[in-house]
Amino acid sequence: MTTCNKVFLDNFANITNKCFAIEANAITIKFSDVHSIEFKHNIYKGFGYINIDLLRNHEEVVEDRASSLLNYLRSIENYVVIPSILICNQTNTIIDGHHRCWALKELGVKEAPVTFINYSHADIVTHLTEGIITKKEIIDAAVSGNLLKPKSSYHHVIDVYGEPKPLLLLSSLSKCEIGVK
Repeated sequence: MTTCNKVFLDNFANITNKCFAIEANAITIKFSDVHSIEFKHNIYKGFGYINIDLLRNHEEVVEDRASSLLNYLRSIENYVVIPSILICNQTNTIIDGHHRCWALKELGVKEAPVTFINYSHADIVTHLTEGIITKKEIIDAAVSGNLLKPKSSYHHVIDVYGEPKPLLLLSSLSKCEIGVK
């Protein structure tokens, strides 16, 4: 059986020579001088594991892309470190990570690593231009099972400086032990 465990870095600041600080209105995560993101504290709702069958897709996966990821994961003998799946903390809708979820299911993972986010927060946007698809349409697709086309959304989080950043930056890294199949 395949299992996933959260990667904890006891001395994060010492390892990266950067900082992890919780401030009054923002969480600052800096990995290098060129990669950092500051976002409002009420966007991130936590990390955890959830029964993979409780996660709700809102869009289809690209079969070639999903199969390539699965083949890569199967080629690894022990473990892989992957970003957690980003989900709405109210509905379990997958916001980012459909392909990761599909591949983990195929590998027999029962509990998926997830980052819970406040999807209703105004600083999470579905596209950088208005009018393409709404959050309500995304949640409705997940709840109804009437999935949208692959890559129908391109989520971003607006940082405290007003700049859009890929939503994936809110993910936590997770160690997934991969059994040989």
